[in-house]
Amino acid sequence: MASLKLQPRTINNFRISISNLFSHARLRGHVARDFDPLAGLPWAKECDQEVVIYSPEQLQTILAQAQREMIPYLTIAAFAGLRQAEIGRLQWEQVKADHIVVKGEISKPGEKRLVPILPNLAA
Repeated sequence: MASLKLQPRTINNFRISISNLFSHARLRGHVARDFDPLAGLPWAKECDQEVVIYSPEQLQTILAQAQREMIPYLTIAAFAGLRQAEIGRLQWEQVKADHIVVKGEISKPGEKRLVPILPNLAA
């Protein structure tokens, strides 16, 4: 995989997928129970990256250039503090006038929560 010049996170994602595949194969008896093709492959070291916060000017540029149907997604991402996966699973009926209902089945903690719609998002 080194010749592919992949990021460490991508390498680890592939490693997890391969591990899952062979775990399934072991359960089904397709490979020996002690077969582990990843035994000698270390995890790739992932470096913590600094979180980037867009300036108001940068966000204005992003919103001005975005396709119309992306505006709700981008503004919720910018001003509500929801995770990408949560925003992607939201339904319009969960977006109320003064809050967003994040159901437990789509939230990372697994608990329903109400996210207030603050003035920036409302605008």
